[in-house]
Amino acid sequence: MLVMEYLPLSLTQCLEREELSLQMKYSILLDVAKGLCYLHGKRPPIVHRDLTANNVLLTSSYSAKISDLGVSRLADTFKKDHLTTAPGNASVMPPEALEDNPVYDHKLDVFSYGCLILHVLTGQLPKPTKEYAPEPGKKKSFKKVPEWERRSNYIKNIPKENELLFLAKRCLSDIPTGRPEIVDSCHFVEQVLSKYPKMQNVMQLIKEKEAAEKHICELNAENEALRAEKVEIEKQLRADCERLTAKVAGLQNTLSSKENEFNYCTQVLKEIIRSRDEQLVKLQEDNVELLKKREADLKEEHLTELAAMEEYEAKLLAATTEHKQQLCESHRESEVKVSEVLKEPVKSSQALKDTTAQQQSTPMAIDGKEGLVASNIVKKVGLESEDWFFPTLSRVEAEAILKQENKDGTFVVRNSSQENYAISVFSQNGNVYHYPIKNDKEKKYFVSEKHRFPTVIKLIEYYKLNGGGLVTRLKRLPALLVSNQPVLSSAFDYKWQIDKTELSFGKELGSGEFKRVVAGQWRNKGDIAIKMIKEDTMNEEHLIEEAILMLKFQHDNLVKLYGVCIGQGPVYIITELMANGCLLQYLRNNQHLVKKTDIMLDMAIQICDAMKFFEQSGFIHRDLAARNCLVGYSNIVKVGGFSLARFVPDDQYTASEGAKYAVKWSPPEVITHGRFSSKSDVWSYGILLWELWSSGKNPYLGISNPLVLDKVLSGYRLEKPKLCPSKVYDLMKRSWQVNPSDRPSFAVLLDSLKAMVGGDYSDPVD
Repeated sequence: MLVMEYLPLSLTQCLEREELSLQMKYSILLDVAKGLCYLHGKRPPIVHRDLTANNVLLTSSYSAKISDLGVSRLADTFKKDHLTTAPGNASVMPPEALEDNPVYDHKLDVFSYGCLILHVLTGQLPKPTKEYAPEPGKKKSFKKVPEWERRSNYIKNIPKENELLFLAKRCLSDIPTGRPEIVDSCHFVEQVLSKYPKMQNVMQLIKEKEAAEKHICELNAENEALRAEKVEIEKQLRADCERLTAKVAGLQNTLSSKENEFNYCTQVLKEIIRSRDEQLVKLQEDNVELLKKREADLKEEHLTELAAMEEYEAKLLAATTEHKQQLCESHRESEVKVSEVLKEPVKSSQALKDTTAQQQSTPMAIDGKEGLVASNIVKKVGLESEDWFFPTLSRVEAEAILKQENKDGTFVVRNSSQENYAISVFSQNGNVYHYPIKNDKEKKYFVSEKHRFPTVIKLIEYYKLNGGGLVTRLKRLPALLVSNQPVLSSAFDYKWQIDKTELSFGKELGSGEFKRVVAGQWRNKGDIAIKMIKEDTMNEEHLIEEAILMLKFQHDNLVKLYGVCIGQGPVYIITELMANGCLLQYLRNNQHLVKKTDIMLDMAIQICDAMKFFEQSGFIHRDLAARNCLVGYSNIVKVGGFSLARFVPDDQYTASEGAKYAVKWSPPEVITHGRFSSKSDVWSYGILLWELWSSGKNPYLGISNPLVLDKVLSGYRLEKPKLCPSKVYDLMKRSWQVNPSDRPSFAVLLDSLKAMVGGDYSDPVD
């Protein structure tokens, strides 16, 4: 038993399936030629004698190997030219092998190789024609047909330009010596094959072929699916078309019906309009009669009012005359008292002063006409001593005077028919609002039940500082009633007033909707910041109110007030100049600072320390944000922007109707009810901390103001900035509690921040 390697493919099978390319066929013929070279190179040579496609096997990579050496023989080395007489395969044998007592050598295999070339190129088995053929023009005369011509039918399907036809013709020579050596044939085939590009690995080609076939199958399946989808879509389109056609028909019917209805309604309306026109003509005639009658009534009322006014003027003149008489009597009494005092020693000097003071007259304004009343006959006790209290002023008179004044916050306090007293105040919307002052069982006075006071004076002082639910704060008295009220400059001591001639102006530092700030110089103070309002944007009194508040602020981390310029044109506020400007822009321009936790914590502590002072002093800021903080040298930070700040002794402030605030820095209670407190400043401080550690990014970026409240109430909070310490972010989240009472105070926040940096920020101890 012989054990040999397994070769899966037969050349005959591959030729039948026509799966070999021309280049691959050349490669197989080259492998066969190399195999014959090996056999013929042995000593003695080995003659195969059965070289056909059936005896050529192929590997999986289509490499050819010669097999079946069953009829092979060793040529006799003792005979000339290593001849042999053994039989072989007649279909591929040369003429010399088919004679009686044949003698042949290895050139037999060369002849068989020529037959194999034709078989490989044509794909047909060798079937030689008859050996002899009749000679043309001669009867019963035959000639021998050359082997090449006998097999010429094999080459009719081969292109004549095929390179191996020449080699096949030489191998099929009738004369053995005319056939080439197999070595020469091998070189010839190798030379022909070298003209072709190097073949790819067969396995790779097979894989690519399988992949291509698989892809083709997938494409076919996809094509079938698309066809089915197309059929379904066409079916759906037909159904939709039918439905739309029916719908259009229905709409046309409806339209026709509506047109008929419209025409009918138009006709009815025309009749109604004609009837109404007739009624209007009649009504117009009736109105003309009524107007004539009303005009006559008004003339009569006007005459009555004129008579009443003349009577009032007469009473006023009588009152003035009476006041003058009383004044004269007072002077006479004073002269008597002075003469008596002159008789007494130094003891009487103080009595003289008191008497003289009582002699001074007090101006009185009644309906725009002035008279004089001696002050010694006017009793000024409690409310009577307040210049805002006008007990005899009626509601109608108060409303007329306040509207004539036409300034927001102008107010008076008067007696009320329903309650003890009432506040009448003018709003910037042009209306006058009247608020009754009520009294509870504990004899406390209130307008809103949340704010109760022991006296009316305390109540009015509170509402001068806070709106507290009123339409606006109580800001000023009407000039028509109090003509000698002090000018604005009297709110400031002399030391706070600065002469504008001492100022020099520099570049603009910033600009907002209503104000702008420029750098400047002032005497020995050096660099300063000058704040002024833009033309036609707001009342200067708002700027003065801000300055009055700043007078009360004395803290290292609050912007310091140097003074004000009043009474010399536009009002200016003069403050210290912070060299590095707005904190928000400073963070955006120096984003590397966020990597330095010690600097960021130091800034946060400075701001928190200032807000702790605010909290403990009874003030709320209402607009705390990075844009309202300023930066000086060495990263010193100070809180500014006090235009919305308010004094709130009870830590509660309700903004007036229409008040503006920064939604993204405000807690829910401010957005929904306008309720401010120190805890609303804590919420804003949490947003400011987020601004610090995000290098000045806008909070809630991409979310509109109306949606911010919804997201906050649903639990959404700003995410932790990348480089923010977890403990700082915990403080932010504590500051953003929905319930104000759950938020920490600024004192607690300050202690927490100082604990993060250790002893560097310990409080001083006496």
